[in-house]
Amino acid sequence: MQTVLLLASIQAFFLVVLLLTKREQHLSDRVLATWLGIIGCHTLVYYLFAEYQIPLPWILNLNSVVPFLQGPLLYFYVDTLTAPRKRIPRIYGWHLLPAVAFIVFQVFFQTTGLESGHSHSVQVHIFDVSTYANILLLLSVPVYALVCLLLLSRYRRRVFDTFSTLDRINLNWLRYLIGAMLLVWLGTLVFFLQMKLSGTSSSLGHLLLAPVTLFVYVTGFFGFKQTTVFSNVLLKARMEIPESENAPIEQVEKSPEDPALTAKYQKSGLSEEKAQLTLARLGDIMEKKELYLEDQLTLPQVAEELGLSVNHISQVINELCDKNFHDYVNGYRVLAVQRKLEDPANDVFSLLAVGLDCGFGSKSSFNRIFKSVTGLTPSVYKREILQKRQNQLKNAK
Repeated sequence: MQTVLLLASIQAFFLVVLLLTKREQHLSDRVLATWLGIIGCHTLVYYLFAEYQIPLPWILNLNSVVPFLQGPLLYFYVDTLTAPRKRIPRIYGWHLLPAVAFIVFQVFFQTTGLESGHSHSVQVHIFDVSTYANILLLLSVPVYALVCLLLLSRYRRRVFDTFSTLDRINLNWLRYLIGAMLLVWLGTLVFFLQMKLSGTSSSLGHLLLAPVTLFVYVTGFFGFKQTTVFSNVLLKARMEIPESENAPIEQVEKSPEDPALTAKYQKSGLSEEKAQLTLARLGDIMEKKELYLEDQLTLPQVAEELGLSVNHISQVINELCDKNFHDYVNGYRVLAVQRKLEDPANDVFSLLAVGLDCGFGSKSSFNRIFKSVTGLTPSVYKREILQKRQNQLKNAK
């Protein structure tokens, strides 16, 4: 176990160095570096005490506050990763109150131990506080995990309203990170229940640190596998998301003639007539200039072409087409693929070549989006076209 703790600490500090040496740092990088640095120190302290039996209980007391920080740090990281912040709002400080309260509690016990004539501070375990504090600790991680999943869901909607290709904007790894965090919480829960049932913490103490070690390695694995953690892809992508798009436009299933919809246009400064005109201009420029062939096409780029507000274009697509920007643009790409596949002159090209030529960024996104629109995979669709041609030739004879 000591070796595992040491490796976890080294891994955490290594990831901290990677984050702090990035060319273009974002606040989320510093938050994650702080989080991993705390975990690195946390596991290193337990390694040193397990390996060398250091007689300084007050250090273990201070180290025991780390579990109270896991939920808030997870929230800070996801929040700063999905919002263009330059600093963490001061009001977020209340998330740290349980950790501060625990520090005050264990300092009180240390002082009591010293006044009683003990040679060392009294060792205070994280579960030596009141039952209410224990419940607060055990509930904090799943509650924070749920809030973070909601943040990711909201951010996902914003991304779909801004980008036509999502291959390089992938936050799925964060769900794995949250999953690893829940494993740490599960280990803590098992440890807590074992303490309450047996009255001792010696037999399952390692369960509290094994998930923490796993968490560090999961972060490292997905950090290097996904470019959105230790590269600047996500930062650049996030900067293109209009700030006013933070609250996604409500989807409605009403015709433009509906009074409620007309009132909604007026509230946004976009009249019903102008909305219809904007949609016509948008369709015209997509067809004539074939903007959809640009695989990294974004809403701000289209807005610049039209000389219109990104908010108005997004609203028009959302409400008149009942789609987001991602689905709207990829609808044109699918139509372009269908036209090419129906032309016998393109039979010499592979399906992937046709998909990439029509604006898709990768094979996976091409197959997934084409099937979601047509109900068929590109290969099945092409086979049906070839079969249709053969039937037509037979009928012609």
